[in-house]
Amino acid sequence: MKNIYLPILMLLTLLSFDAVGQGFPAITEYRTVGGEKSWQDVDSWQAFVKTSNADPGSWQENIAPGNTDIGASGTIYGYVASSLSLSFQQGASLTINPACTLVVIGDLTFLGNNSSINIGEGGILVVSGNLTTDLNNLAVGNNGKVAIGGDLITGTGNTGSVDTSNGDLYVIGDTDTPSTTGTIGDGDALRTDVTFADFVNQVAPAILPVNLLYFTATAQPQSVEIKWAASKAWDFSHYELERSRDGQHFNYIATIDAEENTDYLTEFSYTDLQPVSGTSYYRLKAVDIDGRFEYKQIAVVQFAGTAQLKVFPNPSSTGSFQVAYGGASEGAIVTLKDQAGRTVRTQEISDGQRSISTKGLPAGLYILTVRSAYENAQEQVIIK
Repeated sequence: MKNIYLPILMLLTLLSFDAVGQGFPAITEYRTVGGEKSWQDVDSWQAFVKTSNADPGSWQENIAPGNTDIGASGTIYGYVASSLSLSFQQGASLTINPACTLVVIGDLTFLGNNSSINIGEGGILVVSGNLTTDLNNLAVGNNGKVAIGGDLITGTGNTGSVDTSNGDLYVIGDTDTPSTTGTIGDGDALRTDVTFADFVNQVAPAILPVNLLYFTATAQPQSVEIKWAASKAWDFSHYELERSRDGQHFNYIATIDAEENTDYLTEFSYTDLQPVSGTSYYRLKAVDIDGRFEYKQIAVVQFAGTAQLKVFPNPSSTGSFQVAYGGASEGAIVTLKDQAGRTVRTQEISDGQRSISTKGLPAGLYILTVRSAYENAQEQVIIK
């Protein structure tokens, strides 16, 4: 993904504006000084200042393009990112040139009418919030891509149109379009466009259905505490926790339910009461309401304690032993041997605690052994 977009990020970024309503009537064009630039940094920008029609003008540094309230049309060259919402006034249009990119972490709003949003061939527009076109038109060119994390809000009646016949438009939230040519994909469709989804996830993670903030695993004296938080979720069902000893082969350990749609920070926790000793890997699986899933992060933890084998009641006269073993949650074999060393019972346990039948066995002393993939434990037991 980085190889695809790195040439774009390294290009000089140029933003040209008409000299209408900017507060700088002599400024006819804006551009960045080079490289990947932030919209809000005044040091990123140069402006072409024309004092009169007869004066060709000159470039001056450190003149920003009206910050977030824009009263003139503009053209994006290269890669520009805004950490704040942007608002274009009536009559101000936006053009993203071919193979160029605009990322807005927030809302992008066009007011009134007589404006348009044009995405050139291979151009990209990512808006983490709402895109409001009001009474204006949105056109996506050949292989152009637009991702909207919130809603697409257009004008009422027959004014305002969306044309995606030559490109791709994905809307996670709701759409309100009086006239649409082509199709509008939802969040599921965005995830099927793997390369673009990876790019979106890098530049504006709130676009994707679950915005995970952190995922940690911390060893406690007798357990492992797992915590994570998400700031937003759309059409979401639940999380699944998995554990591994080698970081490659994972086993399911728990399901944690979540709200279907949230736009606020939500924290989660789970305590693994049967951790395995040594290094363990915990993986978080996010599942949507349609059953589609995505692995989010892996947390690594070093648990110093050893798995404790507990057999009860001991001695037993009930016809069985209860066997609890920390390493058994990923599978273990229990064997019961008499004093002559003969195996009289063999059973697999896989959920941390199982009942081992002693019916038919004579009273006496036995050796109970538990063997897992990672360690062994044994205990003397007595059958009365």
